[in-house]
Amino acid sequence: MSNDPQQGRPWSQRKSAAWGLATVAILFVVTWLAGKLLRWPWPDGSDWQAIWTFFTFLIAAVAASVALAQLAAHQQAQRELTRPYVVVDFAFKSILLLIEVRNIGQAPAHNVELTWDPKPQALDERHGQAIERNLVNGVIPFLAPGRTVRYSVGRASDYWSDDLMPKRYTVVARYRDPRGEPFGEDEQMVLDLGQWADALADDDYDNKNWNQLKWQTEAQRKIAAAVERVDSRLEGLSESVSVRGARRKPTMRARRSRARWTGRR
Repeated sequence: MSNDPQQGRPWSQRKSAAWGLATVAILFVVTWLAGKLLRWPWPDGSDWQAIWTFFTFLIAAVAASVALAQLAAHQQAQRELTRPYVVVDFAFKSILLLIEVRNIGQAPAHNVELTWDPKPQALDERHGQAIERNLVNGVIPFLAPGRTVRYSVGRASDYWSDDLMPKRYTVVARYRDPRGEPFGEDEQMVLDLGQWADALADDDYDNKNWNQLKWQTEAQRKIAAAVERVDSRLEGLSESVSVRGARRKPTMRARRSRARWTGRR
């Protein structure tokens, strides 16, 4: 792959095209000046008219070519802005290491097929079979804009310390847009776990907030259950006290009536 930034541009946008046109103009002016100084015989009026007609046609052709090149560049820019764009990378969720396939483009990606070197592996057999089935041998039929497919590799620390696990992958994602136009053939991606070795791990704030809300909800449920149990016990205690008080009142009245008959106080 060439590193020349001018390589993929239309000829009208390259520096060589500007230098070529400038060179032609300079040669024309130099030739005209040399003819004046050396008194070369020049053509008559009709010949000059033919010459200027030719140059007018040449300039119009160059202008039309430049306009077409700019139109093609504009269409290419619009195509890049509205295309699907699938990226494959490592992701970190808490202590887990994941392989994620994400569509960061503006259009759906159809029939996403991945080619790996080497083949991705996982720490346990179940996750390894899932990765091989879906990301190596399988095809993702539809990936909407902004959507992500993730597969677990295992604990990040365990994977890094295992010398048998590959630490660097190259992958090419091939897919099509809704019109059937292919993309990704020459877009090779590199997944290098070593670049994250000394870096700070990404914080999963969404997951943290969700867990925090979940913990608060569970705590509120426990508090509500405890309050309900205390309220139930207090209600039972209140009923028990009321029953005992009701039983004591007839006894006191009986004592008072007996005291009246016997004359005791």
